[in-house]
Amino acid sequence: MTDGDRPPALLKVLMVGEVYGKLGRKVISVLLPQLRQQKQLDLVIANGESAAGGFGLTSSTAEELLRNGVDVITSGNRLFDQREMVDWLKNNPDAPILRPLNYPPGTPGRASLIVETDKGPVEVLNLNGRVYFNEMDSPFRVVDNWLEGRTNTMPRLVDFHAEATSEKVVLGWYLDGRVSAVLGTHTRTPTGDARLLKHGTAHVSDVGMVGSYNTVIGMEVEVALKPFTSHTFVRPKQNRRADGPLVFNSVLVEIDPENGRAVTISRLDLMLEDESM
Repeated sequence: MTDGDRPPALLKVLMVGEVYGKLGRKVISVLLPQLRQQKQLDLVIANGESAAGGFGLTSSTAEELLRNGVDVITSGNRLFDQREMVDWLKNNPDAPILRPLNYPPGTPGRASLIVETDKGPVEVLNLNGRVYFNEMDSPFRVVDNWLEGRTNTMPRLVDFHAEATSEKVVLGWYLDGRVSAVLGTHTRTPTGDARLLKHGTAHVSDVGMVGSYNTVIGMEVEVALKPFTSHTFVRPKQNRRADGPLVFNSVLVEIDPENGRAVTISRLDLMLEDESM
């Protein structure tokens, strides 16, 4: 077999679940650098909208994630829970931090970017669902406009930050063959439906989260339970101590860089037992 006959080396992209608070960031710092080396990853994307204590993102938490091996930070409906991010994104337009494309016009930040990897350019897009988020524009309409004029051969991955599994599955089928992957976030609960769709798009309804395992999606169990038993709202608190193991949810997508088609998608879920954290 000549060099020209050899299939191209596959592009390896790791999508990391929503990073929750200080413990989530700590898990990233411990596990991600070695994963990059072990799996020979070309690109790492992580949803960071809960990285600052469970409420949004700050410049310092974003820089921490980027320093520890994340290439692109995506977000969702809570990106601006921390007020500093409004001005910070205005003043740092080239930062690899994305906000959903279907935010209202004029919202600071960008929704997509192209990353140069050793296997060629890769484009990453952030979208937000509309079910339970009525202030958002239709993700179906805005993604159609975004794709207009783009070739479907460049690898493209979409973080679809949405509540309803049905909406996530439908968008996956809607974009099948038009992007390389549609990867769901927001519920911080990993789903077991990772698969390749008919025309080469990888899909999973929710990647999951990175943070404390013995919690309710990152929040202390007692605090999360109270609104259901007493009908009183209590501002959720992140679990600040490692009460048991820490979880790292992610999916690994392998893509043919020549045609942008996904070849494999598999869950990569790890547990970290470290009481010192």
